Amino acid sequence: MPQIHEDDLVFDLPVRDKRRILLPRDAGCAVNTTASLAVREALSALPAKEVKPRLAEAALFGRGQGGFLLVDGAAHNPTLSDLTAELYATAGSPRLRALLFDADHGLAEVQIGQGCSSLTMPMTDMRLSAMTAGLTEQLLQELQAPAGEGCIIVATAAADSPDTHWFRQSVAPFAVVDVEGADGWTLRISPRVLDEIYAEVACWPDVETGGLMIGTCSARLRTVTVVDLLPAPPDSKRSASRFVLGTDGLKAAIKARHAESGATLFDVGTWHSHLADQGPSALDRKTAAELAAERPPPSALLIVTPARLFGLMHARQGVAGGTGGG
Repeated sequence: MPQIHEDDLVFDLPVRDKRRILLPRDAGCAVNTTASLAVREALSALPAKEVKPRLAEAALFGRGQGGFLLVDGAAHNPTLSDLTAELYATAGSPRLRALLFDADHGLAEVQIGQGCSSLTMPMTDMRLSAMTAGLTEQLLQELQAPAGEGCIIVATAAADSPDTHWFRQSVAPFAVVDVEGADGWTLRISPRVLDEIYAEVACWPDVETGGLMIGTCSARLRTVTVVDLLPAPPDSKRSASRFVLGTDGLKAAIKARHAESGATLFDVGTWHSHLADQGPSALDRKTAAELAAERPPPSALLIVTPARLFGLMHARQGVAGGTGGG
């Protein structure tokens, strides 16, 4: 007989004794199907060393025409929250994007029931069964292999046929960077994005370069998650001692990327390189303070050196927390 937990998972998961009941060490996997951002973040925030089962999340969207399965990586990196942001950033096909992000057929919820305040989407029992059966098969297949990289599996039903397209994407661990000036905050950077950053740095070996970071922010997790970049505008200035991000077309590019992501991804700060392995300079700290005054939080600074990554956020922003992104 399945056991029922009648209390609030968000409050109980952080409590060790209750967590051991919810996530027993002999369980192979725990699957979140609540469609709750708060539960996803509660699972993503758990101490990796204290949670033995792999963590997964499954959900349907687009009135049952789409579904996704997320399975976290070894040592719970990437987390479920990392994988959700990565899904938002890499959704490429027009069909998937329409189902995920369209205002009428995407993630909209319809309230049903007599006083039960349940939230769901209208779909046939056949559609529900077809998608959940397929996602269950994919989960079992994924769990047969040893824990390694994280995994995103997405199913989309064709618009004009009974066919369903399955897409699988492996996601390596995210880089985790402590943020100076913001107590307990971290930058979590997609390895795909980090590869793009290093490629850009290699193109400008003798001067500092940089760009804009796109992603999500969670005050609950105290995390800024970076899953995309916008290139430096053409009026940016590069020298051996300083990079100045230009403004030509930048606001329009930010708005376009936000809209393209179905309003899930935001401008979360800037990055630039240093030619030597040195952390934030006095100029960097001044820049962080200016960004904090000019823009709503979060506004993180990522500094990329030949051997290390440094995070910086103005102290006032770190106390205020962050906004935007799920």
